[in-house]
Amino acid sequence: MSCISSVCYMVINGSHEIGLFVSERELYEKESSQVVNFQKSSISFSSNTCHDQVVEICNALHVTHKEDYGSYFGLPSHVGRNHRAVFDFVKDRIWKSLQGWKRILLSRVRKEVLLKSVVQSIPTYVMSVFKLSNDIISNIEKIMNSF
Repeated sequence: MSCISSVCYMVINGSHEIGLFVSERELYEKESSQVVNFQKSSISFSSNTCHDQVVEICNALHVTHKEDYGSYFGLPSHVGRNHRAVFDFVKDRIWKSLQGWKRILLSRVRKEVLLKSVVQSIPTYVMSVFKLSNDIISNIEKIMNSF
């Protein structure tokens, strides 16, 4: 069994190279013993892509076209230009957790421990993958300071 260091996928519109894409995928499946599950697979395209090209590529790859990007491991799969709208869920989770604690009478020390141990850990996972804008970080700090 030979080792595959990388697999390149290339799609050229209007020519037979799309068939080469499938044969490279089949080579990868054969050599790695990993098979693509087409029922779980989907592909997304730029809004600039012509509908005929989308249909041709989806038919050649035997996958479906998906416009809703969804999330993967709790993180957005696609981040566009509007970062604030995408990462508002972090701010909302922090705000909801703090609202639950406002009902409980806590000393200043206990509030500090809750903020450092729980609230500061909420955006850590997101920040390990994405760079949050300064605006989002300052909004999170304002929420924490108001608690």
